[in-house]
Amino acid sequence: MKIRKITSEQIIPVNLVSNPEIYSRKTESITEDGFTQEVKVFAEDGLFSPKIFGDLNTEHEFSCECGKFTGKIYEGLTCDNCNTEVKLVEANIDKMGWIYLKDFFIMKYISYMLLEKIIGRDNLKKIIKILDKITIDGDLDSAEVEALRTESPATLYHFIGTQEFRNNYLEILSYYFNLNFPELSDATVKKQEEKLEELDKKITEKIKNGKDVSDDLKAKENLENDINTRKTKKERRIFETLKDPDEVFTNKIPVLSTVLRPAMRTADGLKMDKLNNIYINILTSAKILDDKTNNNELSKIIILEELQAQYFQLSEEILENIKSKSGLIRNQILGTRVNFSARNIISPAIAGYKIDEIVLPYITFLTLYKFEIMNILTKIKKVKFIEAERIWYEATLGIDEEIYKIIKKMITDDEIGILLNRNPTISYGSILYLRVAGVKHDYDDFTMSIHNGILSLLAGDYDGDVLNIISLKDNETKELMKEVFSPVNLIIDANNGNFNESLNLERDQVLGLNNLLL
Repeated sequence: MKIRKITSEQIIPVNLVSNPEIYSRKTESITEDGFTQEVKVFAEDGLFSPKIFGDLNTEHEFSCECGKFTGKIYEGLTCDNCNTEVKLVEANIDKMGWIYLKDFFIMKYISYMLLEKIIGRDNLKKIIKILDKITIDGDLDSAEVEALRTESPATLYHFIGTQEFRNNYLEILSYYFNLNFPELSDATVKKQEEKLEELDKKITEKIKNGKDVSDDLKAKENLENDINTRKTKKERRIFETLKDPDEVFTNKIPVLSTVLRPAMRTADGLKMDKLNNIYINILTSAKILDDKTNNNELSKIIILEELQAQYFQLSEEILENIKSKSGLIRNQILGTRVNFSARNIISPAIAGYKIDEIVLPYITFLTLYKFEIMNILTKIKKVKFIEAERIWYEATLGIDEEIYKIIKKMITDDEIGILLNRNPTISYGSILYLRVAGVKHDYDDFTMSIHNGILSLLAGDYDGDVLNIISLKDNETKELMKEVFSPVNLIIDANNGNFNESLNLERDQVLGLNNLLL
């Protein structure tokens, strides 16, 4: 996996690199070209701990475990220091750490978003906030706070702080749920259920006396539907989900792998991603909270409020790094170049081809499978690769019958699988696994031919739509993609188990069949 680029940089100058969140007190000597330089060592429990996250300097390189030998030139060498072989050190995104807050708790980011829907954005913000009004003795002005809390029913729990909110969580959550959604409250639902019990007794009594109960049964059905609606309302479901305090509050903040928050040593200092700067602020706040000599509870409550804001900033930055246009997924996964890929206009396949088959243009197949063709040429003609490449190149200038026979044998003897993709990749069906069942014997035909049955899945037609082709090289990938993206496996709708209407006959197909049957 590629390392994420440093998107928002901060340089910690060399003279300020004593930050305990990053470095320990130890130093080590590094000798280069006869010059000895003292270099600070990353702390074992710091943001770049080699023990937790791996060696920042040797990740993605060839190295032994101790790092004495680094570089591909030493591959296979056994280190005389740690007795391990020099091999490629892959980036490990699973290497994570934790910032442990012990007795202090903050709210999880997703839980906070859900709580806003129940408690209200303004109310929730003021519940975890500490009022910035203190007495002359430095204590919180409780009289001012109480005055603000009695302004309205919604202000009853304002300015209690995160810790007090957690201590009385269920009481406060239920209070605001009943206040904001009285029609969904437990009391309202209980009243409706009591009405249902009374109605059941009434129906039973009427049946004993031989009276008509049709109206009562209809009323019972309406009442049951009303209770079910109240219980399954979105807000009610969110309320039930949030009842467990352990799902809302945490005293552990995850520290991501250095793959997602890179840093590098430079002559000017340590060049870091913005995420690391946020982590340093969080660690600083956490150390103040853990300071046993600080007995000022008000100051700790205020620091905890700052820590909550820092954690939210961290969460938002992580989400931005993942989902934004310059983020990890779009910039380094979806936005990267794909080898052995092509783009062609689609056209209808002639009769005889199946729904999961495709016919490629001659020049497209020749380009996508250049190295496979060259490998075959070296074996059957007993030539070197440079000569095989010359033969391949000449075949690109026009239809080469010998090469065309090789191509035909390739698609006959083995399953040549490709992914066909229609941008934007939104719906399930925008990517399909197809088997190359034919190659056109027309040098000037640059269209690829597909079965009419998959047009709806691709939301395409034959008016010049250009689709993407990705050649799959190994059998493991082919089998995986075939299982998930083959049109044959999409005939049954995974959502309901019924026939997938997207694979139904097109209007032109229906008209053609109708004409044949007349």
